[in-house]
Amino acid sequence: MPKTRWIDTINKDTAELLAANWKALAQNRQRWRRDFCIFHQMTSRRLKELERAEAADEGMTRAMRS
Repeated sequence: MPKTRWIDTINKDTAELLAANWKALAQNRQRWRRDFCIFHQMTSRRLKELERAEAADEGMTRAMRS
C-alpha cells in the first residue's frame, strides 16, 4: 500500500466537505465561514498527526542505523 501524502489527505477532506456545490456554498457567506472553519480544524489536526508520524518514522530509521 503506497504511503499517503499529506496533500492527498487535504484533497480528500476538501472533496468531502466542499464537493456538494461549492459555488452555492460560497454565496452563503455564513455557511461558508462555518464550513471553512471546520475544514481548517480538520486539516490542521490531520497535518499535525501526519507530521508526528513522519517524525516518529525518522526517529526509528535513525535508531535502526545506529
